[in-house]
Amino acid sequence: DKLLPFAFVSHTRFFARNFENQFGTLAHTTQLGGGLQYQFSLRFSLNAFYATSPLGKNYRAYQSLSLGTRVIL
Repeated sequence: DKLLPFAFVSHTRFFARNFENQFGTLAHTTQLGGGLQYQFSLRFSLNAFYATSPLGKNYRAYQSLSLGTRVIL
C-alpha cells in the first residue's frame, strides 16, 4: 500500500472554423492541480485531486474536485 502525492499542468486548445471559413484557435485554457493517489496493489488504486483553470481565452475559469479509480484487468 502506498500514498502518492502528484501535481499536474495541462494546456488545451480548441480549434474551429470561423465565419470566413478560416481554421484557427477558438479558445484555450491552462489547468493546474494536484492530489493524492492511494495504491492498494499494482492493479488497483484510488485518486482524489483538485484542479483550477486560472488562464485562458474564450474559456470559462472553473475549479473542480474529482475522485477516480484505476483498475488494470
